[in-house]
Amino acid sequence: MSFNVDEFLQERVRRTERVAVLLRQDLIDERDQLLRELMDAKALDERENRIPQAPKIQKRVDALNEQIEASAQWFEFGEIGRYEYEKLLRRYPAKGADKASDMVWDPEEFPPALMAATSVDPKLSLADATKLFRQLPRGDAGRLFNAALSAQFGPGDLPLAFSGTGRTRTTGEKSGTADLEESQEASS
Repeated sequence: MSFNVDEFLQERVRRTERVAVLLRQDLIDERDQLLRELMDAKALDERENRIPQAPKIQKRVDALNEQIEASAQWFEFGEIGRYEYEKLLRRYPAKGADKASDMVWDPEEFPPALMAATSVDPKLSLADATKLFRQLPRGDAGRLFNAALSAQFGPGDLPLAFSGTGRTRTTGEKSGTADLEESQEASS
């Protein structure tokens, strides 16, 4: 039986990455405050002879978690072919000081172009992706771009500058600090 390239490419499942952007960031702060109150209430409930307050606070935390989930806008990005990816790199190369610092792409133009080219759900136009990238806070914009980039390389193939900690190409292990027990075993 011969290998059919077209059939292979058609059957291959694209890698995707999903990321959420919250519409109600204020709910996170409110939940964090309630979680602190919950910890205090649990401690007091155990120490004092009183009607437990922690279950009431836990119900409020659960309700907030539901609101947070409802306020999330999910974005899904999928991989594109190597040629299409490199075409984007050529179309949006680094300029000036960015080029001098060995940057590969234009940090203002390439991220929204990649986001638009790789968006699956919702499908983003270049104009929409640019608007999101420029108007969202740095953290949200960065998470969207990193999801689009991660879909191209996979979690183990991302350059460390973008992946933070995770699997490395050479070890396949997590890159980070060893647990105390692992560290002690290795040093003895």
